[in-house]
Amino acid sequence: MADSDAYRWGQFYAGLHTLRVLAGEDGKLDAARDDAARKPLTAFGDQRVKAYGHLGKAKRRGPAYAEAAAEVFRALADSHPAAEALPATLGEAQQTEFLRGYGTQKLEYELAHRKLLS
Repeated sequence: MADSDAYRWGQFYAGLHTLRVLAGEDGKLDAARDDAARKPLTAFGDQRVKAYGHLGKAKRRGPAYAEAAAEVFRALADSHPAAEALPATLGEAQQTEFLRGYGTQKLEYELAHRKLLS
């Protein structure tokens, strides 16, 4: 069974959060995940645009951060849903799928890069 777009947007949001933390920025995207599940268009804001800058910041932190950030950055392309645009709102079932995708992907990143994310 293919993952829904809402699930994949959740995965994508987890990647944005992880990339931000690897860059040495705060983890405030994690605290906003419920808002992102309800209103992704508003919550994502310019975070997609900032992802490239976070990649550069992580690279400047050292080789381990550079490697982890490059992996996450590439995964953003893989997890990007088929939908071309973010929906303005998600229904309750879609919110659940978004949060499931977010949680699953975030845990995967935490397990893979725990030393760098703590």
